[in-house]
Amino acid sequence: MKTIALIIIFCLALCEINAQTTLTQNRYVVYFADKNNSSFTINDSAQFLSARALQRRVNQNIHISNSDLPVSQTYVNAILNTGAKVLHTSKWLNFVCVQIHDSTELTAISQLPFVVSTKLVNRVEQPINQLPYDKFEMEQQVSISTARLAGNPSFTSTNTNNINYGLSFNQINQIGGDALHSMNYMGQGIQIAVFDAGFPNVDTLSVFDSLRLNNRLLGYRNFVNDSIGVFSSTINSHGTNTLSCMAAWREGQLVGTAPRASYYLFVTEYAPTETPYEEVCWVAAAELADSLGVDIISSSLGYTSFNNATQSYTNASLDGNTAICTRGADYAANKGILVVNSAGNEGANSWQKISAPSDGDSVLSIGAVNASGIRASFSGKGPSADGRVKPDLCAQGEATIIAKHTGGFQSANGTSFSCPVLAGMAACLWQAIPNATNMQLAQAIKASASQYNNPDNLMGYGIPNFSNALFIITETSFSSVLKTEVKNIFPVPFSDKINIIYHSLDTENIDVNIADIAGKNVYNKTFRATTNAQNIFVCDDVEKLSAGVYLMSLRSSKEVFTHKIVRYK
Repeated sequence: MKTIALIIIFCLALCEINAQTTLTQNRYVVYFADKNNSSFTINDSAQFLSARALQRRVNQNIHISNSDLPVSQTYVNAILNTGAKVLHTSKWLNFVCVQIHDSTELTAISQLPFVVSTKLVNRVEQPINQLPYDKFEMEQQVSISTARLAGNPSFTSTNTNNINYGLSFNQINQIGGDALHSMNYMGQGIQIAVFDAGFPNVDTLSVFDSLRLNNRLLGYRNFVNDSIGVFSSTINSHGTNTLSCMAAWREGQLVGTAPRASYYLFVTEYAPTETPYEEVCWVAAAELADSLGVDIISSSLGYTSFNNATQSYTNASLDGNTAICTRGADYAANKGILVVNSAGNEGANSWQKISAPSDGDSVLSIGAVNASGIRASFSGKGPSADGRVKPDLCAQGEATIIAKHTGGFQSANGTSFSCPVLAGMAACLWQAIPNATNMQLAQAIKASASQYNNPDNLMGYGIPNFSNALFIITETSFSSVLKTEVKNIFPVPFSDKINIIYHSLDTENIDVNIADIAGKNVYNKTFRATTNAQNIFVCDDVEKLSAGVYLMSLRSSKEVFTHKIVRYK
């Protein structure tokens, strides 16, 4: 049996990119009719999927299928024999992306019996540095006082009950993220692949020290141009900004939503131009992420118009089945990955709508709101072309606190930032409920949102509350457990409030009492529990208790539960 290392080498070998500064050759996607003559079989899936990827499928009851098989190497060899250069392959969409040098190569390819069709994805006939288009120009950065960001930086702190979020507090608190952090759900054990245009200085910036020093930067690759590193100062810094929304750990300044998750960084976007070739890179990165066993894709990218106007999409194209990247994103979701994508910043422009791949029916499309929860005017609108609710959710994407690739911190606008803010918190939720499927997770997040019962075309289901999402998905998971019990008491230790998750079989009063170590009762409060539900009791008036050890009791008409709790100052 081939080792996983050989598999990854095989995958990456097919992703070789030409390092020219002027793109004079044309690139085409070549679709195959089948996967005949393949050396791989479904019964020996460890040849092309890592153990972690296979375990994800087992956990979510996803069967290995023909779409998991790599493209036929026999067909790839025949393509190479025409003189064309293979840049990428797609097992899900069963194509290769090739670079051809003249029309005779394309003619020879088209005449191969297993070739169904070809599609032009890139033609650039001028030096790329003369193209003025920059897709991230809408995402304005707004200066903020460095004095307001002053604090005591730390990446070694283990105290999750009193994190100093600095100015990033609102973007986390707005979606109930600080509650999950207080329970030590900070993304541990979850792997996130970040798709973007570049990650300059992530390998040196102190805001990512925790990521590097704790070996949670798992890997990286430039799918657009493999001769340029993902950390190079010559490429767009957008990925550094978006990564910081999740992975940053700098108390008093910026704390990301999943600061203890593990990350892969993939460059799939060339910012100065816009071509369908970037969609091909997106799909290639998604397939590698799947093979590696990644849990979540966070993509702050979107596609509507291209430099070659004849290739541009229309609003009618946003049907979930047209764009290359959308089809790839839905495949990724079908393999158990939670795909989170920016809704786009065209809400106030002539396009107005979301962008691909946010139109995917299994993709979480994320719009932007400001610190007060009001929709940002630039946030892409729905619905999809076939009438589905889009965007799906919103998070803070106006005046979001981010890290700059040159050092320091900044406030910035764009759905590119609301996307990772939410994706990182989804990692924390999945850590809390590891047996949930990606779709169960997505549904719980939607069900927790502010407009779940009345979604619209501007904010979708609204702003989620991940603390509520945890209760929702926990209740679903435990709905068959006919048992009265205290499921959780947090934070531990506590400061100014105590949260209690209590599962009850009856509608009844629950008396909560707290006694000190001498047995003296120092706190009493009564809550109403409902039948067969996860009840949330909040003791938000315990700040007057002295620091020390206490005994908490929860008393119903039938049972008494006791727990030791600790208050710190």
